[in-house]
Amino acid sequence: MSLSGSLLRSCGVLFFSFGCNTAAIAVQEPSGIDWASRFGVLLVDAEEAPLLIKTLPARRVAVREDGIVIRVSAAEAKARRKRGYRYLTDPPFKYIDPEIEDRLSSADPAVWWAGYKDEELVERIIRNLAQNYPEHTTLFEIGRTHRNRPILALRLASGLRPELRPAFLFNGGHHGNEPLSIEYALDVARTLLSATPARGNAAALSIPSAEARTYLKYMAEFQIWIVPLVNPDGLHTFWNHSQLAGRRNGRAQGVDLNRNYPFYWNSGIRGASSDAPGSVFYRGPAPGSEPETRAMMRLADERRFVVSLSYHTFATKVLVPYTTSGAMTSVPVTGWRFGSELVSAGRSNRPDKEYKAVRNLYPVDGTDQDWLAHAFGTLAFIVEGSYQTPDFPTGGRASIEGMRGLSLRSLSLYAEGPTIQVTVLDPSGLPARARVRRLDQAVMEGEAHETQARTGRFDFVLDGPGETVIQAVHLGREGFRAQTKVSCRSGICPVTIRLTGAMDPDQWVAQ
Repeated sequence: MSLSGSLLRSCGVLFFSFGCNTAAIAVQEPSGIDWASRFGVLLVDAEEAPLLIKTLPARRVAVREDGIVIRVSAAEAKARRKRGYRYLTDPPFKYIDPEIEDRLSSADPAVWWAGYKDEELVERIIRNLAQNYPEHTTLFEIGRTHRNRPILALRLASGLRPELRPAFLFNGGHHGNEPLSIEYALDVARTLLSATPARGNAAALSIPSAEARTYLKYMAEFQIWIVPLVNPDGLHTFWNHSQLAGRRNGRAQGVDLNRNYPFYWNSGIRGASSDAPGSVFYRGPAPGSEPETRAMMRLADERRFVVSLSYHTFATKVLVPYTTSGAMTSVPVTGWRFGSELVSAGRSNRPDKEYKAVRNLYPVDGTDQDWLAHAFGTLAFIVEGSYQTPDFPTGGRASIEGMRGLSLRSLSLYAEGPTIQVTVLDPSGLPARARVRRLDQAVMEGEAHETQARTGRFDFVLDGPGETVIQAVHLGREGFRAQTKVSCRSGICPVTIRLTGAMDPDQWVAQ
């Protein structure tokens, strides 16, 4: 996310946004947080460029009609700017990381993984993983962007009928100017798949044998969905045109996809989103108006994720739903224990911040996290990693490795429970589409959660051990409703509710 109220943080510089206009305020982040602490970009005359490149630590990164673009140190750029040199305040990221061309021209996956990735490299890596781990992966195109780029998802699951298992979602790149968020999602896939030999060159990680056994177990018992890049158009813009515009999608004026989901869309809360096309907070013309948003919504409706991590950058926080100001969470609250455990498993590489579980950072609405939690009861978290876009070989790698434990902890937490795995069957014993709820929990936002039609299952991840009463109401056969008391101390506690129609007063709820 990396936004604070009406502030936009980009490339180590703070920008105040007033409607559609943006004015730069020279406030530098601590050294190493992102590239602006190391580099600046100058536009110089063709005659002067060779001399500067020869006499300074400088690199030519582009040739334009109005001059030669060179990358210099931040200190040198500041000094030259004071002397009247032309300075690019919003350069495309390829001027900062020109090594992207080397990665794109390479056929070696190890080279692809060695730095930040544009949309082409992300696709190349996903396809490479699918090709090299066919027993554990399935590649899906879940939608197309405004500019007709594919939105790809990689499902990790071994064995037969993975669609019947609990589903987990790890996604990045809602904001195209947060390439580190993409790395977090890709790292989940790379780490889990490194537990088994690849058929070819996939640049696998070295995984201890005990961890490898655990990861193989996850892929045998769960379906794990990786959508590393929700906003390919925005990432393309970030690399090739503008880091500020790269936050939004490919609509002409650009939409902030993480303000476009239906829950509390256009809440009216000041600063949560904007109705002004061109604003970095623009929520779009209607809830779910964007093809990228709709692709993620379709996937969630089909898979009914039990846990979701949506990666963003900079704040070093785990946001527990509801993060929308004004939205009221069900009581007793679920998610805080889970979020706190995630925080404990993460490792920040920022000396000034450790991971912390919070409700929100600033006013927002229309987020994927809150929509998932409200629509499907998903334990959905926005995970803000440490740093924005640090130097990849040092700060970038450290941030990715620090996120890894947090990400994988979401899988073990579900398995450790207490998790009540409810399966509702119809009178013939087939999976039933039913509305389910905990009778000891007061819903505050009209939540009406349903079992997945394919499996008849719904999972309640509890905040602690104890008893609860689960009610199931058949959708389509209104007379069929039942309840059962469940005690769950730890692990996964399976419960089957069969809607037989028998009028047993101990099993039926009064109308």
